Amino acid sequence: MATLDPCKLLSPSEQQQLGQISSANGTNLAGVRGCDFTSTDFIVSPAILEKKGVADLVVTGTVSDIQVGSRSAREMRGDTGGCLVAIGVAAKSRVDVAVIDSRGNQDNACALAEKAAKLVEPKLPKS
Repeated sequence: MATLDPCKLLSPSEQQQLGQISSANGTNLAGVRGCDFTSTDFIVSPAILEKKGVADLVVTGTVSDIQVGSRSAREMRGDTGGCLVAIGVAAKSRVDVAVIDSRGNQDNACALAEKAAKLVEPKLPKS
């Protein structure tokens, strides 16, 4: 996980599959490495959590257990209209894919988060 670059979790062709991405900017918030892929309609933000697993997800909305590829994951519909898919990598590590839809369409945000998570998942290390 330490060698993963969150801005390389979505290739240029994968970014195009999601929509017209205009920029990708690395972030580091409280030790969580992430990347904001921005378009006029949405922001897709994969983030690498090296010390927190799916079970450690802090819930601020409705949560569903889902499968992303061969991995256990959780989808959280946030209270603010965004959507997050937390993909388990190991017991104490995960990759979150958060999406904010600029029009506030949560169903669209969740569909995009699931699509992005499916593109990210094959690049994650096997546990």
